[in-house]
Amino acid sequence: SSSDDGDDDDESDGDGENEDVSRLHFAMELRTVGKHAEATALLRRLASSEDGAPPSVAQAAAYELALTLHALGRHEEGDVVAAQLGFRHRMNDFIFDGGGGGGGGRGRG
Repeated sequence: SSSDDGDDDDESDGDGENEDVSRLHFAMELRTVGKHAEATALLRRLASSEDGAPPSVAQAAAYELALTLHALGRHEEGDVVAAQLGFRHRMNDFIFDGGGGGGGGRGRG
């Protein structure tokens, strides 16, 4: 190849990985703008072995999927995805549900 972009081998694999990383970023943008169903669907596809995304992208997508599910209050689904990544412990549901601020407001007069 006449261009030198720093990839010495398997340029086609790098292009595919870049496309998958772009799709991962797009899913995160969807989540940010409140399009949770679309974000969740895309993250699930990227995390699945059938999608063909490289392992690093699939793992990142699964991690983001777990966080998204927890943020949506779908804790059991999020736990399943996180367990598949090897997580054995997580924060309390109260944290994900927006109650992380010093005892949930108790004790204020």
